[in-house]
Amino acid sequence: MHTFGGQVLRPFSNQPGGGAEPFGSRMRAVGDSVRNALSTQPGVQYQSETGAYLYKAYGCFDDGMFLQYNLTVPALTIEVEGGDFVSPQSSIRPVGENIYLGLCQFAHEALEYSKFVEEAYTDSDSYSDDGEFI
Repeated sequence: MHTFGGQVLRPFSNQPGGGAEPFGSRMRAVGDSVRNALSTQPGVQYQSETGAYLYKAYGCFDDGMFLQYNLTVPALTIEVEGGDFVSPQSSIRPVGENIYLGLCQFAHEALEYSKFVEEAYTDSDSYSDDGEFI
């Protein structure tokens, strides 16, 4: 979670592109689904992009987790809606309720992503002898 901008950011932040296929397109689907869950009100429309879309950054937590687990664990950064780093107190509860919807969707998508990874890894033709995805 981070403020502000109304964005769902997925790996990678240090380069254009979302990762090796088929993982990159699956992460795009995760991000798009979370974006849809967060964009439930007419005045609140999130974007789903790679972190590098916002700005190039190195050492980002979500990139690190995605790489640490060889692209098999989904990771996102949600830039909550708003126009400033300091939000009015009156916005905290409505934004929090909206974020809750996004986090529930991410939990669902993470489960689906793990099923996808399990299926991909059971297809032994897709991996080299050292376990790297081909």
